[in-house]
Amino acid sequence: MTTRELHFCRADLLGDDNEGLPPESIVPDLNLNPLDVRDALTIDHYIGVLAQRRRSSFVNCWYLSTEPTAAMWQEYGEQGVAIASRYCLLKATLDSGKDRGLLGLVRYGVSHLKGRSFNVLRFISTKREEFAHEKEVRALLWFPDECGGDTWHFDEKNIPHRRPLTEAPASLPSGSRWTWVA
Repeated sequence: MTTRELHFCRADLLGDDNEGLPPESIVPDLNLNPLDVRDALTIDHYIGVLAQRRRSSFVNCWYLSTEPTAAMWQEYGEQGVAIASRYCLLKATLDSGKDRGLLGLVRYGVSHLKGRSFNVLRFISTKREEFAHEKEVRALLWFPDECGGDTWHFDEKNIPHRRPLTEAPASLPSGSRWTWVA
């Protein structure tokens, strides 16, 4: 806190391989048939692009509640600190920075995703229903140019896969430190 910095973790490194990706249950909303070979390749391409673009999203997680629960401390307390703030103050702080700072409530489940477009920001702010107890607010730094194109999920035969086939380049950081001004 003395350095006035927050650490933002790269979204593909948050510990959940499905973090920031569409749930399988909404894939039919693309109006593609996963049993058709061409459609299946298109679905794999869409998901592969999203999986790659997670590498350009850096997340800082907050718990929205008037008082913390013992379960949250047990799950996350060893690796973090408690900072009490108000949503509006955190939002104003992010808005004051030079980076693309975004802030929003995480939505749980899939009902809000029906009929919507596939984009990384929608999915990075959505989590599975079993995480609803987290009442999460996410601060997000998004650096779309850091991603290096949308081709890391294609193999040597130009077939798309649902995950990048290569490791992120060493030049892509695993996290980002964000400094705010008082």
